[in-house]
Amino acid sequence: MTTRSFRSIACAAAAASTAISACAKNPGGAFNQGAVRPATNTPAEFALPAALAARTPRTLTECISPLIDPRTGLEIRLVRSQSGRGDYDMPAGQYGARAEDLLRVDCARRVAIGLVLR
Repeated sequence: MTTRSFRSIACAAAAASTAISACAKNPGGAFNQGAVRPATNTPAEFALPAALAARTPRTLTECISPLIDPRTGLEIRLVRSQSGRGDYDMPAGQYGARAEDLLRVDCARRVAIGLVLR
């Protein structure tokens, strides 16, 4: 095996390893750092499911799934999270979302930040 071939194989293996570890850390895909559009008609605060509410500390900064809109009972499901922010899936049309949008939520306060692309 030549040095050049070895380097090519090593580079390919490193790239594959990086991609696998990124997926394992964030199974929902890459966290979109792009523009956030305003969401409409969101609750002042999302609620936790009853089974979690009693045993989850209010100071928890991890993203919980599902979250519930206390006004309508709509459950939104976590797709991915990073640094205390979570991107949640919900039906198109809800909160002004299009089919390609997710709702970004501040997980510590459980309030909507806005809409981002999947």
